[in-house]
Amino acid sequence: MRLGRLRAGEMLALLGALCVIVALTLPWYEDLEGKLDAWSTFGPAVVLLMLAALAALALVLATVTERSPALPVAAAVWSTLFGLTGLIAAVVRVLERPHNAISLCAGAWLALA
Repeated sequence: MRLGRLRAGEMLALLGALCVIVALTLPWYEDLEGKLDAWSTFGPAVVLLMLAALAALALVLATVTERSPALPVAAAVWSTLFGLTGLIAAVVRVLERPHNAISLCAGAWLALA
C-alpha cells in the first residue's frame, strides 16, 4: 500500500466521496415545519449518491493497493459513470424541491461540491 500513488484525480474523488457522505447526514431542505434530510426526501435517488461515493472510494482503494494499473483504470471508468449519475441526481434534487420546501440547506450545496 502506497499513498504516493494517489494523483490529483484520485484525491479529488476522495474529497468528493467524503463530501457526499457528510452531505447525506446534513439537512438538505427547510420547510415551515423544520429541516428535511436526504433520507426522508430522496427516495431511490439517495442510492445513486451512495453508489457514486462508494465507487470513488473503490477507485482510491484500488489505486493505493494494486500494483498493476488494470484495476485502477477500470475503477476510474466505473467511478466516472457513477459520479455523473450521482451528480445528475443531486442537480435534479436541488432544482426540484420537495413539497413545501422554502430553502436549500448546507447538505444540498455540499453534495453539489
